[in-house]
Amino acid sequence: MADELFIENLIQISSAADAYREKAQELVIRNAQNTDLISLLASIPFGTDLLAGAHMYLQSGIDSFFSFRLLTLPNGAPTPGETSDNLFRLTNNGTAVLLRQSIECLVRAKWLLENNDRDQITQKGFAVCWSNSKERIKYERALNSTNVDIHLTNLKDLESLGFALKLMNPEEDGKKPSPKVGIRDATSLLKLIKLDLNLPPQVILELGNGFTNAEWVYRWLSGISHGMTWAHIFNEEIESQDVAFKQFDPDPKKFASSALFVLKIAGDVFRNLEGDFETQIRGF
Repeated sequence: MADELFIENLIQISSAADAYREKAQELVIRNAQNTDLISLLASIPFGTDLLAGAHMYLQSGIDSFFSFRLLTLPNGAPTPGETSDNLFRLTNNGTAVLLRQSIECLVRAKWLLENNDRDQITQKGFAVCWSNSKERIKYERALNSTNVDIHLTNLKDLESLGFALKLMNPEEDGKKPSPKVGIRDATSLLKLIKLDLNLPPQVILELGNGFTNAEWVYRWLSGISHGMTWAHIFNEEIESQDVAFKQFDPDPKKFASSALFVLKIAGDVFRNLEGDFETQIRGF
């Protein structure tokens, strides 16, 4: 039963990865050329910045997911009835990095696109601009660039506008001014997502019920990505009291289940971009 579910998951991953990457590119181009949409967003402070930020997260997330698909399923989509032994090629733990990156980017794109009113678009769009400006300053400083002062001035101008629009928190207790709404971290966003994979009871008993919790999967992938021993030991192939003899072999079924979260989050993002987002804006 678990093996059949694994093959089913791989088929979904393989077919969706190619389609989503192409779809993402088409959507970004179509939105950029949609003069009505751009005009609507331009009438909302930082509206176009919000869309640009969502596009960047979308493209990065889908590219990482597509790379995951190429590394793990190099021979194309599996067919029903195949066994899992030779289908899922894990080159190294970099596949965990790709899935983690994809989930993180897509859940942020989803957050940017979910808005109930103009104020939310303004707040989130400002958060995108402020975050970009802060990171640009760090980048220029790392280069010992002569442009640091220019970008510091740009940040001050942005903060002045943020104060005028009541988007900034004032400096308090030695803390520097910051946006009232900042870019949400992926972990807190994933805590809000409860995805039901509808796994049969016997599969849940065999693989564990953590697959229905997006935060659990993200923390596990992060553990592997950052070289944390517990994440590898959790998936060891041979039990041993001596860590020197432990064999670290990530379970491909867990990676396939993790990739299903990417599919579901990506689907939500695309649905927003294809209609809901523009419809929402027209209703403001």
